[in-house]
Amino acid sequence: MDVHLNPEIGPDWVLPGQRREAVTPGNNRKRSVAGALNARTGRLMWVKKERKTSALFIN
Repeated sequence: MDVHLNPEIGPDWVLPGQRREAVTPGNNRKRSVAGALNARTGRLMWVKKERKTSALFIN
């Protein structure tokens, strides 16, 4: 799963002739998370990294 730390701006409605200002923090940063659930114990194990790689999934 990817977590985007800068939310995406979607469609919005305003009165004709007006503009809405959207404040954003700048560049988008992402974090990747991989996890597994042990069905017997219910224990959830997860790891996070800067990028999605096979090493993230293997960890």
